[in-house]
Amino acid sequence: MFRGKHRLVKATGKPVLTTFMASFIEKSDDAVKEVARQKDRSYTSIKAACNQGLSIKALTPAVSTALDEAIMEACAVDTADADNRLAEEALKQQLKTYFRAA
Repeated sequence: MFRGKHRLVKATGKPVLTTFMASFIEKSDDAVKEVARQKDRSYTSIKAACNQGLSIKALTPAVSTALDEAIMEACAVDTADADNRLAEEALKQQLKTYFRAA
């Protein structure tokens, strides 16, 4: 987990989307680093890997896993302090429905 993630989530007032975004960035960076290590490369992000020619075929499983983990984390976030709790709860429910269907 990167430092300040919880403060960022709290400060935005949009905990579900912020958690999803922050978790995806964090988990995708970790996954891309692992794929890059397997290919003897030193990429640290999706952007770097795509720009420098790491194949989409190699990146797809890592990105897919990062997305699934970020969705699960966003579905578990506390929305009690959200600016618009009803919208945040609705988004969580939609993400849960999407995840179950996928």
